[in-house]
Amino acid sequence: MMIFQHIDEYHPFDGIGNDCRGLRKIFQKLSLSDFIVTQRNFCPEEENILLVKNLIQKANKFIEINQNSIHILHYGGSGYPLDFFLNLPGRKFLRFHNVTPSEFYQGCNESVFISMDKFFTKSVLELSSLSNEIELAICDSNTNAEFIKQHSSIPTITIPIVKDYTDLTNFNSKSISLERKSSNEKEDLVFVGRIVPNKKIQDIIVLFFFWKKINPTAKLHLIGGLVPGIEEYFNFINSLIIEFDLVDSIKIYFKIDDTQKSKILQDSLYYISMSEHEGFGIPLLEAMQNHLVVVAYASTAIPETMKRGGILFYEKNFPVMVEILNKIKNDTSLYESVLATQEKALQYYKNYPFLEKIQNIFLNHKSEIKKFYE
Repeated sequence: MMIFQHIDEYHPFDGIGNDCRGLRKIFQKLSLSDFIVTQRNFCPEEENILLVKNLIQKANKFIEINQNSIHILHYGGSGYPLDFFLNLPGRKFLRFHNVTPSEFYQGCNESVFISMDKFFTKSVLELSSLSNEIELAICDSNTNAEFIKQHSSIPTITIPIVKDYTDLTNFNSKSISLERKSSNEKEDLVFVGRIVPNKKIQDIIVLFFFWKKINPTAKLHLIGGLVPGIEEYFNFINSLIIEFDLVDSIKIYFKIDDTQKSKILQDSLYYISMSEHEGFGIPLLEAMQNHLVVVAYASTAIPETMKRGGILFYEKNFPVMVEILNKIKNDTSLYESVLATQEKALQYYKNYPFLEKIQNIFLNHKSEIKKFYE
């Protein structure tokens, strides 16, 4: 049996690419041969990567795709050639990640909004068209599963982003005080993610504006990247930084290595997420790993990702939020109790039965799978 993971673009650091690699490790443990099939490969050092154009031209003749093959389409919106995918012999599965609604782009210029609206509409239509073609949609959050249920009749099951979470759980509250500054000595805020409208970077800046009033030497670190075609949103963020006179206090990082990123996280106090649309949230968990207090607006899949760890706000009342955060900063006991809730969240992922779940889905007969997810 061979397993083929299909993905539009295969990247080394994004969430979908990491999920592909996590699944590959599971397949290796199950002694299954697997391949990544992609239109654009940005991981040339990895093995068993096939290009769609080569398969279409049958250049990879040594790869035998038959009715026993398993095909997994990683879907984060329209882009992958569905006709090619559906015409391949074998069983078909959907790994559904997320599609951002176009409403978040209404503040951009008209051409950007129209483009994103067409993309969203086409994605919804594609998902609907797959209803009779896909055996099971494996969603990485219940939020995403609900989206599938709204727009198709594909059966769903939820399995978080697949990765090795064991390195996330090295919590030791005593060692923290020895290795790092104490909570009342740290004051910087940080966010990791693309600079796109649904992340609501502007709300992070407003929160920081109030935070800086009582912590005047604090810095805000925005670690992410620009998305081509949405530079207008970045310009808006820059104008807001200038308007609030925060140019010297906010640092934006586009290209950053893991060492520098880790240093910024470890020297910061709070990880802030004001996002209003997330399908999952690996950066939230990475922040917990680095012992930042995670503070997030409770939207979409963020609460279920955090598993009752950290601090959730259900209203963006920035002065009240800052008051609470400052209280945590100056109360060591409260600070460590919040970190303890985050450790429990990380333990959930560390103990999650990824191998058993994947084995039940891909190695069982169709009738057994139906029993499994029903």
